[in-house]
Amino acid sequence: MDDDDFESIRRGVEFLDLTQVQISSSAIAVVSAEIAHEHQILPVWYQEGILTLAIGEVDLDLMHHLMFLLPVEAIEFRLGRSELIGVLIRRHYRDS
Repeated sequence: MDDDDFESIRRGVEFLDLTQVQISSSAIAVVSAEIAHEHQILPVWYQEGILTLAIGEVDLDLMHHLMFLLPVEAIEFRLGRSELIGVLIRRHYRDS
């Protein structure tokens, strides 16, 4: 375990190494580019109505807001490195 793992466990949100996952196109389709950029969130997977989002920091107000904003049954939050989230948002939403 590294520092990211310990920090995410302390905050109650599992750390996700974004260099080791493939981002799902179905997840990208659920979250508009505007929302992803504005809130610096990265949709990672979407399956059976459950969206997994990578966030750069635990922000309970934002997490609560997103649960009502996004058209999904449930959201699972994972903590990722903020700078990598930004890079991946730009990469996956470059045509938007």
